[in-house]
Amino acid sequence: MGTYLWGILIAGIFVAVVRILSPDGEKGKLGKYLSFIGSLAVAIAILSPLMQVIGSFVFSQNAVETEKGNKGQREAEYYANSAGRVLSEMYEIPLSSINAKVSCSDAGEIENIVLELCDKAVFDEKEAGEILSNIFQKKIQVVSDE
Repeated sequence: MGTYLWGILIAGIFVAVVRILSPDGEKGKLGKYLSFIGSLAVAIAILSPLMQVIGSFVFSQNAVETEKGNKGQREAEYYANSAGRVLSEMYEIPLSSINAKVSCSDAGEIENIVLELCDKAVFDEKEAGEILSNIFQKKIQVVSDE
């Protein structure tokens, strides 16, 4: 939280100093452009944690299940989310209809990722799994519930 506030404070101070030091001052055209760009920079600094939170919940909260402990849980969630997003984009499937299960070894390494489709697939699931496995260099299977 402190780092977040410091980032906003530093961005605001930097923008103010640049505006004051601009050749035609605060009231000139360049000062107005610098104020606008600086305001955007501060807004991005303020909204960046919000975007991270929104991005983490896009792939439905309970979509990833990990097995065998949680040593590699963050990595497993990352790969499962990424594979689900790629599958969604490749075959125009809503992310809400994809669930992922990840198997990890005792050392925390990902052994297998299974992407389950809630609806019947209209594509070759085995081929999709092979494509995703080649992209992510992990064993990925695509299966449908029906």
